[in-house]
Amino acid sequence: MLLASPLAEAFAPLTSLRTPHTRSTDIGRGLPHNHQFHSESTADSRSLCKLHLGSARVSMHPHANLAVTIDQPLLPSANSKFAKSALAFLMSDVVKAAMAAFLLAMVLTILVRSSGSFIKVFRGFTKMIQKVMAGVSKFVKGTLLRVTDRLKQPNRDGVPMSFDDTENDGWGVCTLRSKKRLGRTSFVQYEFDLPKSNQVLPLKLGQQAALCCLDNTGSVAKADFYVYHPQVNAMMGRFSIVAPNKGSLDNEYDVGGDAANFVRVLKNDLKVGDEIAVKPGDRKLEYRGQHFPVTDMVYIASGVGIVPILEQVRAVLPNGSSSVKSVTVVWIDENADDFDVISDHLEREYYKYTTKLAVSCVVDNMRVNTLADNYSIVNAIPEFIPGTMAVLSGARPVQRKAANYLVSRGYPQDSICEL
Repeated sequence: MLLASPLAEAFAPLTSLRTPHTRSTDIGRGLPHNHQFHSESTADSRSLCKLHLGSARVSMHPHANLAVTIDQPLLPSANSKFAKSALAFLMSDVVKAAMAAFLLAMVLTILVRSSGSFIKVFRGFTKMIQKVMAGVSKFVKGTLLRVTDRLKQPNRDGVPMSFDDTENDGWGVCTLRSKKRLGRTSFVQYEFDLPKSNQVLPLKLGQQAALCCLDNTGSVAKADFYVYHPQVNAMMGRFSIVAPNKGSLDNEYDVGGDAANFVRVLKNDLKVGDEIAVKPGDRKLEYRGQHFPVTDMVYIASGVGIVPILEQVRAVLPNGSSSVKSVTVVWIDENADDFDVISDHLEREYYKYTTKLAVSCVVDNMRVNTLADNYSIVNAIPEFIPGTMAVLSGARPVQRKAANYLVSRGYPQDSICEL
């Protein structure tokens, strides 16, 4: 997701290091010196310098008792006295302690001066280990997810629900099954039952479902929605949509006037078990560019516009499923909690295809700001290369801002698709 991926960001690598006698710190900011090591060394040097000097006692004997030899003078000369005194001083405990302290101080100085280089090397080594471990973790997790998907018992083929244009203007009937708030997000999931448990809506990639009902006053409410697939495989016998759960004006900004009115009826007027008309709606996913094949996909979604993007990402990522080699998803929302609605699904796809998918989830208010104002958005959107297709989804005002921004970045107008 830049979820900027994700997704957000493999979504949990090692970011801190703790070593004995060392403060915990972020690896990216460097490691502090080992203060405990210094204090212990300083204490040792002080202890070595604590010496107790005893008082020297000198006994003076009468000259008559001195031994006299012909090869030695009766009394030592001044030079001899000085030499012996100097030798005694050099061999004293004071000098030994001083020399030991000096050598210890010199070793400590060398270690301190070289500790900066050592820490830099250690930091570089730690970062390298982190990257290696993160890469191994992503590879293992992605491999397990892909293997798990293949080992899962695939759903039996559903029966496409039939729609006859000659009867009831092509409308079929479904039943409101449930209303569910999605965690702390500002979205509500509405689930509907199809007439038969083995039926599926026959929708193509990028195609909406048209819904129609009556409100409490008898007025017609009609709108198109993208179907929400929380699982990889389509649910048989039912389908879901995700709608904003805000005030009327905010809902209208996010999904438009007709959809906002239909959401109002779903929330306030309809009860579980009420019937709603349904049929396949418009398909807006279309590439009008001049460069074939399409090799790079750039998705920019705002708010609930992430719903159709998730389905398309799942469709183009698997190897051999399309000509697409790189996918970038930039999801913009005013509320960070809204990312919880689909971030887990995007994170799963990221781990499965780490070399192909990049996800960025950006908190920003696009009502007052532009894409160019946000450094994270600017960095997340790649430069245009032939074969790139950009798909915009979400609030109409945000789509227009995104289209203008992409054109300013060199994207041809015919390479941009607005859902």
